[in-house]
Amino acid sequence: MTDAPAPASRIVPFMQATTYQRLREAIRADIVAGTFAPSEHLKMAALVQRYGTSPAPIREALGQLEGEGWIEILPNRGARVRSIERAFIRELFEIRLALEPPLAGYSAAVATVSDINALWAIHKDYAAAIGQGNSAAISSTNGAFHTSILSIRPNRSALVLLDQHNAFVGATRRRFGFPDHRLAAMVPEHEAIIEACARNDATAVRRLMRAHIQRSIDELIPRLPGNDPDHLES
Repeated sequence: MTDAPAPASRIVPFMQATTYQRLREAIRADIVAGTFAPSEHLKMAALVQRYGTSPAPIREALGQLEGEGWIEILPNRGARVRSIERAFIRELFEIRLALEPPLAGYSAAVATVSDINALWAIHKDYAAAIGQGNSAAISSTNGAFHTSILSIRPNRSALVLLDQHNAFVGATRRRFGFPDHRLAAMVPEHEAIIEACARNDATAVRRLMRAHIQRSIDELIPRLPGNDPDHLES
């Protein structure tokens, strides 16, 4: 994701801007990895020590991460990692339901033999990760599967948004995991999507992808903290 242009009153040297970007990515990666837990306060002294830099670029990085939704900056209380709750993840899934099925359909309509072979290769690694019970590999190969489909006929603006949202969902999955019955069901669901792509059947891919995402929502959302009573309709 590219940074928005800095206001004229706050133009910084190129090397400083690079430092801000690197810090933003490092802090974001630590949040995703669970180094900083949801709702944890980020103390400036600890951040300075961890990243080996001064407070100024850390403040800039935190401001950027607030804009992305990763943290909250509270008046007189500093920065806090955003709490991953049911309502928030539900909202992200609603956006994904609106975007990913039609985008996958566009990709399916133009998928080539080479594209299909690439999807089968990713799926093979995904199925192997499930068989091994390797949570990290399950998460990464599942993400690669979805990204690869959408990259066949990319809508780059939509992909930027989905990538940002998927990082939140991925962090949530690493914390709450997949139940065994959901993992087993995802293998044939992926296979059906690939087979429909191989037929260039955009209608079937849109339907299958929506059902695939919906089943994951129905399994994950009830297990998240929060009092949001809403649910998504199929």
